[in-house]
Amino acid sequence: MDIRNESTLHEILAQLNRSQIDRPEEMIQRAVLDYDFEFKESLRVRLEAQPKGGTTLRKIHAKMPWGAKHVYQLVSEDCELGIHFEAAFGGNIAHFAHHIFRITGEGGPLGSIHYFPNIRFIFTNREPCTALSLIDFEGERLVFYRADTAGFFRSKAYAVVTTAAGELVAVIVEVPGWFRPKCHIKMYRSAHDVFIALLMATFHGLVFRVH
Repeated sequence: MDIRNESTLHEILAQLNRSQIDRPEEMIQRAVLDYDFEFKESLRVRLEAQPKGGTTLRKIHAKMPWGAKHVYQLVSEDCELGIHFEAAFGGNIAHFAHHIFRITGEGGPLGSIHYFPNIRFIFTNREPCTALSLIDFEGERLVFYRADTAGFFRSKAYAVVTTAAGELVAVIVEVPGWFRPKCHIKMYRSAHDVFIALLMATFHGLVFRVH
């Protein structure tokens, strides 16, 4: 895949097979009920995940610490990673077309994230994809496709995560909550808890708080 500093969401999407990434709305809606993890934003400025039906709270957090370049701190029971901002290209601070982040652990670099937001004007933009992240993590490339379901008033934000070959990894759907929206994650393969934290952070928005 050709990724340049000045690449935009439209250019990256043109290189991908959309039919391998997105899924029918029926599958997106099923993930609202048939999910594996639920996560929500706490008042302590972090995302907390809880397994469905779990009686105890496992430590799966995505903290948002203060700092210019330390975007997220991913925490599980036995692992802690960081997502660090590296560079942005293609516009002013509100309209960068391409962001680069690094994923690091105690032993050093573990991967990277290329983040491409949708920066077109909302009333003239017919592209359903609101953001795309290409994640390289522990030697595997993942495509994190975020979009909205059909409908203006009842639309739901969702994400479909696949491998580079189009194999389904996870579906994430935002659902209403009492005070703040919460999200459900349906996993299609087993994964370490810190990977769940990585999915939470990416869905929530790596640069700005995406809701």
